[in-house]
Amino acid sequence: MAHPRQVTRAPAAGRAHPDAAPDAPPSTRVLPAASRPGAVPTQRPGAVPTQRSGAMDDDVARVPGVPTSAGAAGTVAGQAREPGLEGRGGAVRRRLVVSVVAGALVLGGTGGAIAVVQDGARTAELARQARAAEAVARTEAAAFAGEQELLRRQNSAASWAVTLAERNQALTGAAAAIEAASGVLAASPHASPEALAVLQTAIESASAVVAAEPTPPVRAIEASVAALAAPQQAVAEAEAAWQAAEAARVEAERVEAERVEAERVAAERAAATATRSRPTTSRAPRATSSGASAAPAPARAPSASVPEFSAGALGNAINAYRESRGLPALSISRSGALVAHAEDMALAGSIWHSGSDNIVGYVQPSSAASLVQAWANSPSHDAQMLRRDVSSMRVGATVLDNRLYAAVGFG
Repeated sequence: MAHPRQVTRAPAAGRAHPDAAPDAPPSTRVLPAASRPGAVPTQRPGAVPTQRSGAMDDDVARVPGVPTSAGAAGTVAGQAREPGLEGRGGAVRRRLVVSVVAGALVLGGTGGAIAVVQDGARTAELARQARAAEAVARTEAAAFAGEQELLRRQNSAASWAVTLAERNQALTGAAAAIEAASGVLAASPHASPEALAVLQTAIESASAVVAAEPTPPVRAIEASVAALAAPQQAVAEAEAAWQAAEAARVEAERVEAERVEAERVAAERAAATATRSRPTTSRAPRATSSGASAAPAPARAPSASVPEFSAGALGNAINAYRESRGLPALSISRSGALVAHAEDMALAGSIWHSGSDNIVGYVQPSSAASLVQAWANSPSHDAQMLRRDVSSMRVGATVLDNRLYAAVGFG
């Protein structure tokens, strides 16, 4: 079926073909070139080329990208083949075709551009979200790292505070232990030299550890203190054993001296009672204190009771003198034998040694401090009061006619 505008016009009857010569008889008319055998069809000048079967005009086929649908091609071809459209109308139709093609290209390009823009916006949004998530992650990581660092510092500070407290406590305990060991060493002069040397070495080692800079670890301080225990105990036990043996010896001597003295006093009193007087030359003083007279006083009748002077008061006066010279105090005990001896000296008005004393003497008026000062003025008596190898004293003292008689033994 032909295009509606494509109409083939048949020549009117009796009208010659345009190619025929005018006035030629019908029998001599020249047939159109297309109808001649072996002739090639021709176009009139200016005519629109005819479309071949199934193909578009060259004007349409040369436009790239234009859809080649049969309907559009047929319409354009029909219009192109319509006689009389070669001029201005043909150019209009060609411009229309070009406009349609350009519009299709613009629409296709615009759709692709819109798709590209949309894809680019989507990609940009995803990238922005990724950057935001990464920034949040970095912020959270930094915050977590800060919290961990703060926790680590807090734990470190707490641990260091505990360490300092333990170290200070160890130093305090070590100082007390060293002081105690030094006291045992000073109060144990009778321990063996070997034991004393071991304890002295341990004290010096512990003192060096405590005074070290920087302060050593707690375990080192504790180890140095622990090394004091064994030698300190050995020295203390050795001194205690010596003290016990010395106390037993002193007690035995005291008992023996009291027994001998009691026998002597009994004998003398018996003799005095028989003669009613005590011989003034029966005893000669063997030692006197400074200021005391060695000559016996006039004989007198024995007294049934001679007032006793406080052994503690006289012993305290001797200890005060020792402490003033930098020596330790001695233990004080009352000796009944020495009290009897002091009474005998008071009754005799003279002084002498009984065998269980170290110093004897008297002063008037009676005063413990005055008697100690009198003994201090005598080198031999002073040396006895300042002895370093003794730890106790036995005292006996009486007062008669405001005159103080005393006898003291050191052990």
